[in-house]
Amino acid sequence: MKNCTSAMYVSHRKHTYPDREDSIVLWSIAGFSSSSPIPDVLSAPTAHERQTSTRSAFSPPALTDGAPLQYTRLLQFDIPEGDIVWMRFSLFPGTETTGPVLAFCNKFSKVSFWDLRRLEEYASIISTPEKIKDPVLRPKFLNPYQRRQRGRGIIRGRRRSNSPTDSTASQRSGGDVAGTVDWEKSKAGWEMRYAMDDPLKDLAPHREEVVKGLDFCGRQAAWSPDGRWCVVVGSMGVWAVLQRWGNKATEPHN
Repeated sequence: MKNCTSAMYVSHRKHTYPDREDSIVLWSIAGFSSSSPIPDVLSAPTAHERQTSTRSAFSPPALTDGAPLQYTRLLQFDIPEGDIVWMRFSLFPGTETTGPVLAFCNKFSKVSFWDLRRLEEYASIISTPEKIKDPVLRPKFLNPYQRRQRGRGIIRGRRRSNSPTDSTASQRSGGDVAGTVDWEKSKAGWEMRYAMDDPLKDLAPHREEVVKGLDFCGRQAAWSPDGRWCVVVGSMGVWAVLQRWGNKATEPHN
C-alpha cells in the first residue's frame, strides 16, 4: 500500500439497476502512482478545453477509439443497505504484520470488514489444489465445509471464520476436524468472499459486526494510525468504537 495505483469510491447503482445492491468499487488509475510528484494545477481536467477533456490528470484524454483506458475496474465490495448519499468507508493501509482492511457501516449500524491481504492469499493458493487440501499449507481463514457424522444423521456446518483484523500472513490451520469435507461447497463459499476473477461481482464481507442496542445510520468510519481501533460515526449523535485484538496469548481474539 506504500505505492498506490488505485482508487475506491461508493457506487450507488440501485437507482439505475433496481435489482442490484450498492457497492464500493476499486479502480486502477492509468498513470497514477502515490510515489509520483503531485501534478501541476494546470493539468487538472476542464470542461472547456478539448486537450484536457478528461477526468484524469494522470493520463491523456481518450479522444479516439482504441485509446488506452484511463480507468480499469478491479473489484467491488457488497454493502447492502448502503444506499444513502455521503456514507464514507475507511481503508486501513496495513502494517508489516497485518494486511489492509476496508471498513464500512450501513444504515442499520452493521459494520462490514474486508481483509485485502486475504484476497491475494486466496488468489495465490486456489490454483494449487494440493495446497488447498493440506491443512498445514492452507491459510487459516479458509475453513472447509464439513459434513460430520453423528448418530444416523449428517450434520453440516462450517467452523467460525477468523477475524479479518487478525494477521493472515502467518496463520495456518492446524488440521481439519473429523468428517467429510465438501470441497465444492467450500470453494463456492470462499469465492463469494475472496475471488477476484470478476470485477462486476460483489465480494461479501469477511466479517460483520452489529453495534447492539443502538439503531443508527453509519456515516463514516476511520482507523487509528496503528489499526487497533475503528471508530464509526453515525446519525443521532452516535459514535461507536471497535477494538481490534492482536494475536498475543494474553488477549482474546475477535
